[in-house]
Amino acid sequence: MRTWLMGSALSVCILGCAAPESHAPGSADGTCRRSGCSHEVCSDEDVITPCLWRAEFACYRDAICERQDDGACGWSATPELKACLASP
Repeated sequence: MRTWLMGSALSVCILGCAAPESHAPGSADGTCRRSGCSHEVCSDEDVITPCLWRAEFACYRDAICERQDDGACGWSATPELKACLASP
């Protein structure tokens, strides 16, 4: 079990949670990357999320995090990701 104190909230991870990565502002080159405690967010900046685990987060392990047509970072809706999210 891992415990982190972030701001005024205490987050507890039980198996499957990764330590928060850098809390610096967005990357200089604007590339998209996995973020959040369980790497469940695709963003061009670091995002702090509660360290909770949901079955669907496993679907993002092999998902593609990249800039989408609207210019925002996001998960590409591949057939594999859609199938996994339908039945995590």
